[in-house]
Amino acid sequence: MILDDSRKLDQTHVTTIVKGTFGYLDPEYYQTSQLTEKSDVYSFGVVLLEVICARPALDSSRSREMVSSVKWAKECQKNGQSERIIDPNLVGKIRPDSPRKFGETAVKCLAETGVNRPSMGEVLQKLDYALHL
Repeated sequence: MILDDSRKLDQTHVTTIVKGTFGYLDPEYYQTSQLTEKSDVYSFGVVLLEVICARPALDSSRSREMVSSVKWAKECQKNGQSERIIDPNLVGKIRPDSPRKFGETAVKCLAETGVNRPSMGEVLQKLDYALHL
């Protein structure tokens, strides 16, 4: 998330215009116009997913159902095919269970609502655990 420097001070609060790249912004932000700590968790989940999949968050050159890496990864996990999201170049280079756990963690970060996302502390613990599997 990038906060724009143009702020308006009023007697009760500060209004900040949020700027960010489509595909990384918390979907809950679109509905409420409120950023939370869990908004950062969502954005981190998108970046983590990019690393695990070796593909950008949005890729218009892909088929309609695969344009959004987030939607595609969620669908794969929902269908019990979470191994599909792992970059084949990672297979065999790190312990077999690590990529799966990284992918599960990324998808948990991408929950539609902040209340269903882990905290960044929990994400760190899950990633540390996955690293040491």
